[in-house]
Amino acid sequence: MNIYLISGEIEIDESLFGRRIKHHRGNPTSGLRIWIFSMVERATNTMIMYPVNDRLRSNLLPIIQRHEVPGSTMNSDGWSAFCDLNSEGYRHFTVLHKYTFRPFYSNVATGDIVEVHTNMIEGALRHAKTHVRKISGTK
Repeated sequence: MNIYLISGEIEIDESLFGRRIKHHRGNPTSGLRIWIFSMVERATNTMIMYPVNDRLRSNLLPIIQRHEVPGSTMNSDGWSAFCDLNSEGYRHFTVLHKYTFRPFYSNVATGDIVEVHTNMIEGALRHAKTHVRKISGTK
């Protein structure tokens, strides 16, 4: 079995696919709901998606280590499972959507300015959810 490796600038995110519950209406346990963890390599637009049982660090880190080359630059949201990726050998930057969608980080030692966003992965997941809804015949 070949494992596809991605490197360079990578965006990672997780998303819940399935039945949505709005305004606490309906039975929250009915219907299929599954977490999808995905990674996108910006240079080649390569996307890797995995269904996961939950979003714990113990489930997501092995997937990241299986596909991403150490030293890669990763952009993600502020989910706590991604907090220690710098100690695993990756350059990790976070976007806290509560405050902004495109923050800038500056390296004091080198003077480099890095713009961080997760727009590509968010758009890809939105497109995938729309496709799944059309296939299953739901609104």
